[in-house]
Amino acid sequence: MAKDQTTDTGDTTAAAEGSNSRLSLQDVRDIIGDVQNLKKERKELTAEIQAKRERINAGGIHKKAFDMAMAYMLMEPEQREDFDVAYAFVRKAGNMPIQPDLFTLADKRAKEAEAVDK
Repeated sequence: MAKDQTTDTGDTTAAAEGSNSRLSLQDVRDIIGDVQNLKKERKELTAEIQAKRERINAGGIHKKAFDMAMAYMLMEPEQREDFDVAYAFVRKAGNMPIQPDLFTLADKRAKEAEAVDK
């Protein structure tokens, strides 16, 4: 075995086993353990997130609306602008244009009500 195929501690490297890696068996063992632990943590976090989403849903907010708003909040401003334009375009193409702003709609209905009263 060549000197470059052992670590300072004498552990065999993957190169000694026919791999291109310069990691030792212990390095790989450590990484395996780390990844297993991270996957366990991710599973627990995913369960916590799901519980929060269920609470949102039980509170009357559609989970998909919540998810979409969360994704939107995490976008960079330029991405949001591109998203808004593309979203409006796709809605229009699907014959489902975006509804007017709530306040614009309220003003329009108030003006219509005033016209009826005259």
